[in-house]
Amino acid sequence: MMTRFSIVYASKKSEVDEYLETPMVPRREKFDILQWWKLHSGKFPVLAKMAHDVLAVLTTTIASEAAFSVGGRVVDESRASLLLEVAKALVTTNDWIASQKKSVGNSTGESSR
Repeated sequence: MMTRFSIVYASKKSEVDEYLETPMVPRREKFDILQWWKLHSGKFPVLAKMAHDVLAVLTTTIASEAAFSVGGRVVDESRASLLLEVAKALVTTNDWIASQKKSVGNSTGESSR
């Protein structure tokens, strides 16, 4: 009984072997690799998860101009590992503080810069 189980187990191909034996997709200019992995995730669940982790690109909702203009003040060496939401909160707080200073300066008769 143990021998039969070993033989059956040994004859099963690994997910990597199955993937490597899959026919290659013909080259196209507009090939969506994430869509391919989504369609084949049932057949290659572990490889699909790895492909998603490697191929997925993190996006941001901050405009590039805004990110560069405040980047030196918000994301420096000590804050490089901040989560996006924390970085957004810092930028927003900085804007609030600046607007409060401006409104206090205007109400006391000081000129704003």
